[in-house]
Amino acid sequence: MRHVGHDQSFRDWYGERWMNNPKAVQLERLAGQVAIVTLNRAAARNAVDDHITHALGAIVEEIEGDPNICAVVLRGAAGPAFCAGADLRIVNAGRLGDLFTDGGGFAGFTTALRRTPWIAAVDGFALAGGLEIVLACDFAIASTNARFGVPEVTRGIIASAGALYRLPRAIPTGTAMRMIATGEIIDANAALACGLVTDVVAPEALLNEALGVARAIARNAPLAVAESLALARKAAGVVDPPAQSASDEAQSRLEESEDRLEGTAAFLGKRPPVFTGR
Repeated sequence: MRHVGHDQSFRDWYGERWMNNPKAVQLERLAGQVAIVTLNRAAARNAVDDHITHALGAIVEEIEGDPNICAVVLRGAAGPAFCAGADLRIVNAGRLGDLFTDGGGFAGFTTALRRTPWIAAVDGFALAGGLEIVLACDFAIASTNARFGVPEVTRGIIASAGALYRLPRAIPTGTAMRMIATGEIIDANAALACGLVTDVVAPEALLNEALGVARAIARNAPLAVAESLALARKAAGVVDPPAQSASDEAQSRLEESEDRLEGTAAFLGKRPPVFTGR
């Protein structure tokens, strides 16, 4: 498996600019009963802020109420990242709760109850909460530029939006444990080899590939697809309230730790952290 060091990427791929975007998430309906949802903070590597959280949560509800949408492709706005995870400026300000909704969890998405199939089209980095968004989709297709990781431990925090129980169920246990404990990042080919994504294509072919699969889903009987996926998600443990509750409790225990404060401060200050285990 090819790994990409976390220091090379997690620090580098967060944007430097704060971006208050009233269209932080865009919904585009296409022919064939499919839709594209785009995370639209390219200047901030599509990092999740409160605008993305509430916009994406509202779009999930809108799609769930629309019988004319039978499959969704989720992507990041053009740039070097699908989603770089939580905006650490918000985390460092003690406003982590602003990135969650009651019904949808992180980004208004990771614990949302959905019947409509969602396909992640990953181009660039899907890190931390970005990977947790991918894991909350039904499956993912990647470009050759895609990179995946949960580097939270390098910042003194944990991946509290599902990765700690979804990743070991999605890929071989040892691979998941290594990614979680080291913060290492894997490339698209490694993600394909371990089953994290179903296909790897050239960047310019990614959207068409994902839309082709979405249209294939949409041609099937909607009720049959919805019921089938509901059972498959249950069998795979994608929806697991007890595991998510345990994750939330662990996050709360770490929230005021010295290491958490040091980790995010070091990240924002672009310096190595000095952890003390307190």
